[in-house]
Amino acid sequence: MNTEERLEKLERELYAEKRRARWLLAVVGLGVVGAVAWTLATTTSTAQAQGANSGPKVIRANQFILEDGTGKPRATLAVEKTGPRLSLADETGKVRAMLDVNKDGPRLILKDETGKTIRSLP
Repeated sequence: MNTEERLEKLERELYAEKRRARWLLAVVGLGVVGAVAWTLATTTSTAQAQGANSGPKVIRANQFILEDGTGKPRATLAVEKTGPRLSLADETGKVRAMLDVNKDGPRLILKDETGKTIRSLP
């Protein structure tokens, strides 16, 4: 075997070793990514099962609207220019009860199905 043949053989072996090294790096990389993903998935589901993500203790907003099963607004809690207001609506969407507080004090208004006020305090 002469020098040229030995160099060609060494080049082939070097090329084969580089190819094996790339495959090994790819397999190890995928293994690390899989292990990290599995750890995150199990940690997140465990934390959720323990109630860690049960929501914030304080919710801040200017308005809340509660809807029934058909999507119609049935209750509204809002802060308006005059003050806070709670409105309750019937199944047709008409406001039937309203409680608000303004500069004059608290007020409760009850209405019939036609929208006529039947009781107002004060």
